[in-house]
Amino acid sequence: MTPETMVAALDFVASLVTETGQQSVKVTFHGGEPLMAGHAILRQALKGLESRFGRGGYEVGLQSNLWLLDDEFCELFAEHGVEIGTSLDGPEETTDAQRGDGYFARTMRGVALARKHGLKAGCIATFTPSSVCCWQDVLDFFRAERLVLFIHAAVPLMGSNDASYSLSSMQYANLLRNALGYYIEHRNEMVVSSLDQMCQCVAFAEGKVCAFRDCLGMFLAIGPGGDIYPCQRFCGMPAYRLGNLTDNPSLNDLLSSRMARRMSEREDRVNEECGGCDHIDYCRGGCPYNALSGGGSARVKDPYCEAYRAIFTDIRKRLVQEMNSQENVKAIASLQHPAERHPLLVKGPLSELLRRS
Repeated sequence: MTPETMVAALDFVASLVTETGQQSVKVTFHGGEPLMAGHAILRQALKGLESRFGRGGYEVGLQSNLWLLDDEFCELFAEHGVEIGTSLDGPEETTDAQRGDGYFARTMRGVALARKHGLKAGCIATFTPSSVCCWQDVLDFFRAERLVLFIHAAVPLMGSNDASYSLSSMQYANLLRNALGYYIEHRNEMVVSSLDQMCQCVAFAEGKVCAFRDCLGMFLAIGPGGDIYPCQRFCGMPAYRLGNLTDNPSLNDLLSSRMARRMSEREDRVNEECGGCDHIDYCRGGCPYNALSGGGSARVKDPYCEAYRAIFTDIRKRLVQEMNSQENVKAIASLQHPAERHPLLVKGPLSELLRRS
């Protein structure tokens, strides 16, 4: 992205904040590999956010393999409170088998450097048919390294029919249920953010992550040439473009585009196809990108729909069991004011996770 496009992007973000009346904004540098932009452009972006929104008026994340991370980047990111995210699929043999020889060592070097500067790194672990069988080794690794983990199931690239790296819905369901049991057992030793979010979905009956929301207009992405997309997963694909910075679009302009209408129609169809599901309020048919990549434009539901149904049902069952335990029934009955009777007042391992997150 050129310095001129960066200015236009920052002005666009500021205009959206004014248009929507938001109190703050969250920006994530994604890719490709965002560190390839260099120190100057990222410094321009962070200084531009600070000048437009003031300290405390913006949050920034970075998703990177961390290979290019150096002391100068770390000092800049520490100054602006940048949250670091990377991709690791587990221990070295698992990660390198999926991402290439040497990937693990180079990324872990970046993790160590970030930690040296007081920056925490969270990790996305992508599970494939070859790694799902060793799920416990993967979780053991993240627990031992004290790295925050987000569990991700591989999906085909948009426009590709190659599903050889994708989990079946049943494999993903079993992975999530096994991981939840492991997480509950080791809840004081690790953080699995994806499971935290799924638990919050059920407890509060509201999607807590983009994949389980009607996300249109909530997570806009800007490509290096100024093209605007519904989210970063669609970047670089002209058919999914909402507009371009050179047009100075308003949010209403973007939401009137052809792609936005497609996504809006899909949200309406989710209401029809998923209307009888117990989890519709906090699932919303799953991720639109997953739905499109997993079955083309005719598909409404995320191909991992049954996996989501399974884990949400399991979480709900566990919460109900905790709420109905003898200890909790007595504790809730002793409360003097009905307004105090909130499910998160109950005791139990899953309730502990919800309070913590």
